[in-house]
This record gives sequence, C-alpha cells and structure tokens, in this order.
Amino acid sequence: MCEKQSKSSEAKVKVVVRVRPFLKDEAAGTRCVNVEDAQHINVKNLKVKSSEVYRYSFDACYDQASAQQALFDAEVRPLLANVLRGLNTTVFAYGVTGAGKTHTMQGSIDNPGIIPRAVEAVLSMAKAHRRESGDEEPSVSMSYLEIYNEKVYDLLQPQTPSAAAQAAGGKAAATCGKDLPIREDQARRMFIPSLTETVLSSPADFARLYASGCRNRSVAETALNAKSSRSHAILVLKVSCREAGRQLHGKLHLIDLAGSEDNRRTDNHGQRLQESAAINQSLFVLGKVVHALNKREARVPYRDSKLTRLLQDSLGGRAYAMMIANVAPGGDFFF
Repeated sequence: MCEKQSKSSEAKVKVVVRVRPFLKDEAAGTRCVNVEDAQHINVKNLKVKSSEVYRYSFDACYDQASAQQALFDAEVRPLLANVLRGLNTTVFAYGVTGAGKTHTMQGSIDNPGIIPRAVEAVLSMAKAHRRESGDEEPSVSMSYLEIYNEKVYDLLQPQTPSAAAQAAGGKAAATCGKDLPIREDQARRMFIPSLTETVLSSPADFARLYASGCRNRSVAETALNAKSSRSHAILVLKVSCREAGRQLHGKLHLIDLAGSEDNRRTDNHGQRLQESAAINQSLFVLGKVVHALNKREARVPYRDSKLTRLLQDSLGGRAYAMMIANVAPGGDFFF
C-alpha cells in the first residue's frame, strides 16, 4: 500500500473528502474508493490485477452514509463565527462532474445542503450577537453570481438567453447578462461594482432570492450529467457588526464549483467544449493557489483566473477556507 499525505494541521485551506454513494444507474459499477477512517481514504488501482491500493490522508473524510447535517455541524458551523469577527471565510465544493457537489452545497428542500444551512446559522448568530452584546444587530447582505467562460454574471438580475443558447435549441443555459469587472479597493479588498446586494432579515428572504438565482445559473446536458453546471456559482454573505466599539466587516463565500471534465467521457463538442476548457483551466488555477498557500510558497497565482482573483482576500492571510472534495466511488471516474 502506498500512502500519500494531503493533510496539514497548519494548512491555509482545510481539505475534507466526501465520497458519495453509487447512483441507481451505477449499481453494477466497481467500487475503487473506500473511506478507511475519519482521516483516510483508500483508492484501488483497477488497471492492475494485483491489489495495489493508494492511501490518502486528509483533514476529515466522510463516507456514503454521511448526512448533510453531520457534515455541516462538524466542518462548516465552527467556521461561521469568524465572519462576525471580521474574518473572511470560504467553503467550496470541488470534484469531477457528477460527484455530488451541488447536492453537498445546495441540497434539496427536504434535505438542505451547506449553503442554506450556513445562511440560516449566520442569521441566527447575528440575532444572538445583538442579545449578548447589546449592540445593534449585525447587518447581513447577500449577493449571488456565477463565473461562466471566465465572465462574471449577476444571478440576482433577470437573464435572457444568449444567441449560443438559442442556437442550441434551448439545451444551453448560457446567459447574455453584463460581464461584471472585479476590482480591488485601497484596503486590498476585492469587490464587484454594480453587483446586486440585498439585506437579509430572515431565512425566507434568502430562500426566495436563492431560488431565483439558481434558476438563472448556466446548466446544460452532457453525456455524464443531464443538468451539468457550466459555471462556478458563488454566494456571498457580507456581515457588518460592532464589537467593543469597532466596526467589523466579514465575507462568507459559499461556492458550488463546476465539475472538472474529461471530454472523452462527456462527449462535449462546440459550445460545451468551450465551456469545459474554461472550467478545467479555472479549476487548475484554483488547485495551484491552494497548493501554493498550503506549501507557503512566495508567489500565489491569484490573477491567473477570475475565480481566484475574486477570492484573493479570502484565501490565505488571516482568512479561513475549506475545500470539500466530492468523490464518486466507481472506477469509471478514475480509470
């Protein structure tokens, strides 16, 4: 057995692995990924006849039986208090297309994912802060955007189908909204001018806005996924509060990344192929940024993609970040 270390107690970006169960149409598949314990997974090499197994170590590992609530309580909830302390915090789901990222982040009405649970928790913490400190209740505002083909779109603004989407007979959900610029202010904080920002007063406010934004996200059918996300969807919560006479400002990024794609398996052509190239390049840069931060390298390539540029003040430094690597269990996803 070969062991490869991915864990670091001092890592700038915490890495958590979640292995999803087999889907109904994968029942006959061959399992090659198993969670050994709370910090290790085993990956069997199906290309060789011998029992060659690779053992990987992470900050935390969750198997196919893991519940949304358990994952949130153990890994995400402890990070949220940082936002009220004025510290930027980022949680993102990473993995190949079809690995369960959207289920982890968005979930369903009956089984919510990390995003709705985190928003409800932050709103509850804001009310508790007022009761405990006697200060005014912290302000919590929401923005929702996507990065599609390296362009930034506001998901809380009405979108109209692009010419490419119309030419694809409605199968593509690319939009032709305004491509928004990413800016940096004098305090080196990243922001997007003209991005919609709405103050939240209740989980119901969030649910209404989030449902509308999700309908505007770019999705399309591929050979692997009937509703494949073609963009990175980024929900931003901004929290402003007073503590000991100081005004604190924190941001929480909750990100459902588009999945990395092997075009030999997705059968992508034309517009789908262009989207895939942008997705894979963006994820490659994100991987380089995470690696550079965790290895304490002098240069971190934030400017190499729109996603990492936007997150420049939220990855590294005093910020907190966690990557949830979603993994499919079958050998078809690896070999």
